[in-house]
Amino acid sequence: MACTVRRLPALDTWLKAGLADGVMAMAQAVADEAGHPNIPRRVVQKPAPKGKVLGKVIFSAPAPWIEFGVKPHDIKPKSKKALKLPKGFSELVHHPGERPQPFINPTVVAVVSRSDGFITAGVKMGWRGSNRKAK
Repeated sequence: MACTVRRLPALDTWLKAGLADGVMAMAQAVADEAGHPNIPRRVVQKPAPKGKVLGKVIFSAPAPWIEFGVKPHDIKPKSKKALKLPKGFSELVHHPGERPQPFINPTVVAVVSRSDGFITAGVKMGWRGSNRKAK
């Protein structure tokens, strides 16, 4: 998720913090709602140039294979003579392929459609926090 913050003199620190909080809440919602049980994921806030805020969701290796599917292919050992399998060894294994099972993209679309709520909530929280500190 990315959001651009214009550099206006009147733009307070709380607004920038609120936008960052909103973007990170969106990224966390994607991580939470992209519910494939066997795939670990984490959310990080990345520094971005020119006033942008970037929240990044990192999924582990099998995520693209599940999201986009896999064509049928042969698996050969890279450094050994054979592959170790539960029932013995083999020099070649044929993978039959797997159909796509999208779970990331639909979640991103759903969360982005609610982005106004995340950004508004983040800005309101930042504003409330700045008022408490000012008193």
